[in-house]
Amino acid sequence: MMRLWIGTALLAGSWLLGLNYFYPPSPWAWFATVVAAVVLFGIGGRSSDDVQAEEHGHRPLEIAALVLLLPAAWFAPWPYRAAPLLVVFGLALQLLPIRRRWSDLLGRGALLAGVVMFVQALALETYIGHTMRSHELPSPLPDMLAGIAGLLGVDATADGSTVVMHSMRQVHRLGATWELLFDPVTFLFFIGGLATLAWWAQRAIPVGQRWRAWIGGLRTLTLVVLAWLPLRAGLLMALYLHRVVRSDPNRPLHAINHCFSPWILLLLLIVPVLLAWRFVRLHVPAEKEAGNEGESEPATIVPSTVPLPAVAGLIALAVALLTAAIYWAPLGHRKEGRVMVVERHSEWEPTTKEYDTTWFVEPRIFGEGSGYNYARIYRYLDQFYAMSRLPENGKIDDATLAKCDVLVIKDPTIRYSPKEVEAVQRFVEQGGGLLLVGDHTNFERSSTIMNDIARPMGFIFRDDLLFSFQETPYDQLYVKPTVAHPVVQDLPPMDFAVSCSIDPGSSNGRAVIANTGLWNMGPEYHFENFHPVPQYCPEMQYGAFIQVWAATHGLGRVLAFTDSTIFSNFCVGQPGKAELMLGMVEWLNHANPWVNPRLWLFLLALPPLVVGLWMARGRDRASWLVLLAAGTCGWVVAAMAVIGLHRWNMPTPKRLDPERRIVIDRTLSDVPLSKGPSIQGDGEGYGLLEQWFARLGCNTVRKQGSEAFSGDVLAVLCPSRSVTEEFRQRFVKYVADGGRLLVIDSPENVGSTANSLLWPFGLSLDLGQPWKGKLSTQPTLPVVDVEPAYRVIGGRPVAKLGEIPVAAVARHGKGSVMAIGFGSLWNDIRMGETWLIEPDAASKERFEVLFGLLRPFFDGRPLPPAASPPAAAKDKAPDSDPAPKADADPVLKESGPAEL
Repeated sequence: MMRLWIGTALLAGSWLLGLNYFYPPSPWAWFATVVAAVVLFGIGGRSSDDVQAEEHGHRPLEIAALVLLLPAAWFAPWPYRAAPLLVVFGLALQLLPIRRRWSDLLGRGALLAGVVMFVQALALETYIGHTMRSHELPSPLPDMLAGIAGLLGVDATADGSTVVMHSMRQVHRLGATWELLFDPVTFLFFIGGLATLAWWAQRAIPVGQRWRAWIGGLRTLTLVVLAWLPLRAGLLMALYLHRVVRSDPNRPLHAINHCFSPWILLLLLIVPVLLAWRFVRLHVPAEKEAGNEGESEPATIVPSTVPLPAVAGLIALAVALLTAAIYWAPLGHRKEGRVMVVERHSEWEPTTKEYDTTWFVEPRIFGEGSGYNYARIYRYLDQFYAMSRLPENGKIDDATLAKCDVLVIKDPTIRYSPKEVEAVQRFVEQGGGLLLVGDHTNFERSSTIMNDIARPMGFIFRDDLLFSFQETPYDQLYVKPTVAHPVVQDLPPMDFAVSCSIDPGSSNGRAVIANTGLWNMGPEYHFENFHPVPQYCPEMQYGAFIQVWAATHGLGRVLAFTDSTIFSNFCVGQPGKAELMLGMVEWLNHANPWVNPRLWLFLLALPPLVVGLWMARGRDRASWLVLLAAGTCGWVVAAMAVIGLHRWNMPTPKRLDPERRIVIDRTLSDVPLSKGPSIQGDGEGYGLLEQWFARLGCNTVRKQGSEAFSGDVLAVLCPSRSVTEEFRQRFVKYVADGGRLLVIDSPENVGSTANSLLWPFGLSLDLGQPWKGKLSTQPTLPVVDVEPAYRVIGGRPVAKLGEIPVAAVARHGKGSVMAIGFGSLWNDIRMGETWLIEPDAASKERFEVLFGLLRPFFDGRPLPPAASPPAAAKDKAPDSDPAPKADADPVLKESGPAEL
């Protein structure tokens, strides 16, 4: 059994290597551990029975199981997909017409590994579901951990959910969490061990003795794990203090990361593996031990005579009903769509000033004033709903709230009165939808104020800040699950900025977004924004956290969101932000159904599950594989049905007043754009230019492929990827049908493919020579220095360097194309590098040129021709580094070639 226990341990550790649970996935390490487990299971999985003799005669059942598992192998995400794939692989090897020893070994190992991974997958989802609600150990477990530390000679005591330990360096408040006491790897080893024991009992124990033998193994393995857990926690605490003592006192303390290292957690399984190998036994009847295999005790359980397809149908039905009960979020009728945003006592993220080109004209309000602002998201929602605001001098009472269906409270900074809080709660109880938008670390007391409303509903915003285990702790990518809540069903991969977490408490709800790979820190009040410096500290919690929580209260519903930053003007055009806000408001704009069917589905699933398992007793391994495969089919069918129901009940709302939409193409262009509040690409990107597009009354989105042609304007920034003929024809048709194509390029874009887009419209860039000089446009725009720029050939010039056209417009069908060859004038460095600071005079002039050129083009109005240089300028000598032919070509006298 030693090989089986080692294989089970490897599979338990593989989940942390294949998932973004503590650290980012390591695909090759995950693959190696799974393959090693398969080999160990294959070598150690032979019972004293003749395995080949047992397998013959079951080919029809094995073929049926293989076919039934294919939908799950296609539908499940990685690494969960490995479980059905391993079983399919094992069955395929056993169905080979010519059996070999190696195929028997791999087939046997893959079958057992797949079954164990099935069980571990369910256990891991249960573990995530429990710990995302609360990582803290209940009393008296923290006192037990403190007692263990005391036995090791550490001065320690429990303080709530922390273990306070003292060393010569400082007092350490170690988080008493489930991950410290009963980590996911040990938990999965325990659950996987039970599956391994069941497999072994099925192969080695007569039918009538299997259940009793497995119960005996369960008891022993439970005792082994329970005995190991306190020793393991004590070892981790002792190692932490040892590292503290050995660390450099002049450097930040970094001594807790061994508690969530996948390799350390896997290494710690050596002890339970040895204990299980030594003590866990399946009690085989005496006749078996004596070698009298032909005289075994008659079975006391007679297999059911019910046909196997009927039993498989019951199991599939039960699993389908349970799946629907877990995933389905029933929706009632859609309400009128009256959305009210509360500005009262909300001095942060206002919606009252339009995001336009006037911000940079007014002094001292450009940075935080225009960036930390919800004008863009308000304007976006105004396309779908009847939007209104509750101003600062408005009243939060029953009469006011009766005028809306969805109430949005975002980042309040002044506490509401008890009567106002009661009015909001009555609004929800009577069927209203409430969206609470919070932020990290109780900044500006926003969490305290919103918890006045949320606490009576059973949940609260925590005063923490979530970081990720990625290379940069601020990289928090969320990818929706295979079966998503209706709020996020249309959500592309989205980056969080800085969020807190939700404590769901006793509320009646479910997680809309629950992410793993996160850890938290508390507020640092000596910083202006309470933002702590990210570092692994002993009190941190890690693993799964809830970032969006949906709850019902009375007849209404409420959503709690934890990252207000991503809806700010500088973020909302990035992938997923606007879609998430639209999904939240649309879900809140639906009433609760009269009867929630989820509980009834769960109750209806119990009879077929119990009856099916009862009828499955005494059946052989091949029959159980068919039942397992039937259950996976039930899961796939129900999951796909839930996805369809969600989309049918909550389709994307129809735009009532469409806003002009600018699509930033990501098919041909890969220039760095902003991520969260920060620019990317060391200033060479165009994130600020993307934000500035929205100041022209536009909604910006990033799209690729066929979705790139879904807007009014398609902007291609410094294209560098090859253009296929099919894609080029899509561009031509898009413009001919009335679309507007904006191509911005620069000599700094090495390997430009812009001409592949421009040639069909009679435009091109002269890629052989970059130029620099004074940019002249229409007389009302400032004259700015440009370095470098491409000459634009064809079309009607709208901007020049001297007499050299560097921007031009061409008509095509119902649409138009603008080509700009001096895009680097608007890269992040030249735009000021950040939206937070006030722009200088040179930056403001570049802004004015940008707005002056693009506003008429976006509006579909003709642009005035570029201004000719003054007569005096024509007599000036060329720049100090003119091109070799400058004297021969009078056009070049007005500008010089740029030095790249």
